[in-house]
Amino acid sequence: MGPLFFFLGFIFDIFTLGRIDDLLNILSQGLYLIILFTFLNFEFTAYPSHKKLEKVFEFKDEIFHFILGALLSAFTLFYFKSASLSASFLFMFLILALLVMNESQRFQKLGLLVKSSLLYLCLLTYCLYLIPLIIGKVGFFPFIFSLTISLIILFLYLALLSKKGVERKKLEDRLLFPSIILMCFFIVFYLFKIIPPIPLSTQHIGVYHNVEKNYPEYKVSHEKPWWKIWHTGDQDFKAAPGDKIYIFTRVFAPAGFDDKIFLHFLYKTEDGYKTSDKIPLPITGGRGKGFRGFAYKSNYSPGDWKVQIETANGLEIGRISFTVEIIQETQRVFKTEVH
Repeated sequence: MGPLFFFLGFIFDIFTLGRIDDLLNILSQGLYLIILFTFLNFEFTAYPSHKKLEKVFEFKDEIFHFILGALLSAFTLFYFKSASLSASFLFMFLILALLVMNESQRFQKLGLLVKSSLLYLCLLTYCLYLIPLIIGKVGFFPFIFSLTISLIILFLYLALLSKKGVERKKLEDRLLFPSIILMCFFIVFYLFKIIPPIPLSTQHIGVYHNVEKNYPEYKVSHEKPWWKIWHTGDQDFKAAPGDKIYIFTRVFAPAGFDDKIFLHFLYKTEDGYKTSDKIPLPITGGRGKGFRGFAYKSNYSPGDWKVQIETANGLEIGRISFTVEIIQETQRVFKTEVH
C-alpha cells in the first residue's frame, strides 16, 4: 500500500501546488515535515499511549507515504521548473531510486533507515529553497546556510531522541549516517553544478531580430515560419548585414528577490562549445509572469550557437540553441509578439 499512497500524494500535489513563494505552500510543507518527524519519533521510541493516536498509528505507513509523496512531488516540480531536464532528472532519479529500494525485500527490513533518509532528503530540499527565498539571493552562501540549518535541525532531533532513551548506535546507523551521506551527495551535485538554482526558473527564452522596450510591454520581432512550433523565435537565424542577435527571456524570481543572472553566449568549435560573451542582467523578483530582460550580440560568426542563462556561480537556469546563417537579403517580413 505504501507506493499507492506515495503516488496519490504525488498526484494530489500536482493539482494543488501554487507558486514556490506562496506562503500557504511554505507553511503546509513545514507542517508536513513536522508530522513526518512526529511519526518517525514514535517509530524510534514506542507506539503512542493515547488511544486516539494508537488508532491513527495503525495507518502510519499509509499516512507517512502520502505526506512524503506530497512533499517530494512539490520539490520535484520546483526543481523541474528551475533547470534543464538533465539536472531535474538526476534529482527525480534519486527519489525514485530510494522508493524502489524501499519496496525491495532486502530494504523492507530496513524500513526505518529508508524512512529516515527520505525524511532528511525532504528537510534538506525544503531548506535549499526556503533560505534563498528569505535571503533573496542564490549562490554559495545560501547553499551552505541551507545545509547548516538542516544539520542543526537534524542534531536537535537526534538530541531529543537520545533524551528519550534511543540507543546512540541506532540513531547513528538509522538516521545520522544516512543523512550525512545524502548531504554529501548534494554537495557533490552542487560542485558539479547539477543542483538547479531554486527558486529561479526560466519561463521564456527566445532568439529574435529585435527587442523593443515600451513599458509596460516588450515587443520582440522574428521571422519564424508558422509551422516551426518547436522553435522560440529565430532559432534558424538569418543574419543580414547589420543584424544583431537578441536574446529575450522571462525569469521567475520570488518577491523580494534581488540578484544578478548572466546570458552566456557559446559558439560551437571543433573542440566543442567555447565562451563568446557573458552578459550580466540584474533581476528583481515579484512579477508573476517573470522578470523580463534581454541582451544582444552584434559580433558573431555563422554556425551553431547556444545561450545559457546562469547564476553568478554558473548554475544553469535554462538554455536555447540556434544556428546563424549569413545572408545578403535585406527585404524581410517580421512578425511581432508582446511580452
